[in-house]
Amino acid sequence: MLCDRANRTNDDAHCQTLQRLEACEGTSKTWVPLEGFARALDAERPRQLRYLRARLPAGDDAEDVWQEALIRFLKHAPTLAAAERPDAWMSVSLRRLVVDRYRRAAAQRRMAEAMAAAPAPDAGADAPDLATPAECLKATLAELRPPTPSCSGRSTSTNARSRR
Repeated sequence: MLCDRANRTNDDAHCQTLQRLEACEGTSKTWVPLEGFARALDAERPRQLRYLRARLPAGDDAEDVWQEALIRFLKHAPTLAAAERPDAWMSVSLRRLVVDRYRRAAAQRRMAEAMAAAPAPDAGADAPDLATPAECLKATLAELRPPTPSCSGRSTSTNARSRR
């Protein structure tokens, strides 16, 4: 719909953003503000991608973060219709997503370091906590005593009465 109008103006970048907007569910009621938002986002997108590429280790991460911010933007589009500068909202969202990525990477790095620093189990030790479950089960079964005759002769009703 909106992309057809953008095609008439030969604006490919604007058309791509509009296609993303049209693909999102529930945006048909807000076409007028979304078209304005799409133009603002298209104008800011190159600058925002440069910002992201300068702060993220991989180039693909920049595009992923921008698209994630776009999804958040679309979720909040009805409330942003009254906002003076939705591009500022997008910039703040991008900054927060970059910080989230660094926090997540730091947590993963700390976990990897902790696991690397943990002592490796001694393969030659015969400690019971290092035995395989099958070996533990075999050892436990060997220790069990056979049932005593007094227990095996009782009926179920006798067992129920004795519990009372």
